[in-house]
Amino acid sequence: MPPLLVDALPKRRAELAEALGDAGRRESHVRALGPSSNEGRLAAERLRQCEDRVQALRKRIAALESEIPVYTERAGELLRGLSAAPSALDPAAGG
Repeated sequence: MPPLLVDALPKRRAELAEALGDAGRRESHVRALGPSSNEGRLAAERLRQCEDRVQALRKRIAALESEIPVYTERAGELLRGLSAAPSALDPAAGG
């Protein structure tokens, strides 16, 4: 399994937690400013961008969670194959 794949999951989860916090703050800003002011519209746009980021992070986390077991199984298969193969360094194996 690529080392970055394992490292990516906790990082994406941390990013998601941060983005959710940002979304909550931005939502309260939108409520406080109201949708009719320029500041309110700007805050609403930023909230939509933040919600898009949350959605993208959730998709990436789900993808990582499904990819990790596949890579883990494949790595296990490769290791089992290596342990079953005669070693080139083992004189008893003819290597």
